[in-house]
Amino acid sequence: MKRRIFVSLFMPCIVAFGVLAACSSDDKTNPTPTTDASTTDTGSNADTGSTADTGSPVQDSGQDAGKEAGPKTGTISAVLTYTGAQTGSLSIGYFTSPTAPPIDGQRIAGPITFPKTVTFTNVNPGTYILFAYLDVNNNNLAGPGPEDPTSDGAPKAVVTAGATATVNMNISDPDGGP
Repeated sequence: MKRRIFVSLFMPCIVAFGVLAACSSDDKTNPTPTTDASTTDTGSNADTGSTADTGSPVQDSGQDAGKEAGPKTGTISAVLTYTGAQTGSLSIGYFTSPTAPPIDGQRIAGPITFPKTVTFTNVNPGTYILFAYLDVNNNNLAGPGPEDPTSDGAPKAVVTAGATATVNMNISDPDGGP
C-alpha cells in the first residue's frame, strides 16, 4: 500500500517524465558546456589602451589570459539494481520535487542487464529526486503501469559543480516482489 501511495504522489511528474523520456534517444548525449565569455579574461584592456577612473592605462599582467572559468555543472550517476525476473525498457529521470516535471530523463530499450549505471551530465547544482521504472510490456511511455517494477523511495542526488553525485537505486516488483 505504501508503495502505491508513493507512486501516486509522483504521478503528475511521471506523466511529464514519460513525454520527456519518449523524446530522448537510447544513447543520450548531452552537449558540452561552453565557456561564458563574460567570465573569461581576454586581456583586452591592455590591448586597447582603455583607462581606469584615474586616467592611467589599465595594465594586464597576463596572469589570467587563457584561463577559463571552472565547471558550472555536475553529474548524476545512478546505479540501478533489480533482482526480479521481468524485462523491459528502463525509464529514469530526475526532478526537483515529486510534483514537478522532470528536469531530464532517459529511456533505455530493454532488455536491461543489472546493475545498470545511467549518467546525466551538465546538471545544475542543486538537490534532485530520482525515479525509475522498468516498463515490462513497453506500453507505458507516460509512467509505470500497475505491472511495472519501480524504484524504491525517493533517492536524492546533491549535485555540486565539477563533481559526480552517485546514487544507488533499487527497483522492486509491484506489491513487494523482489
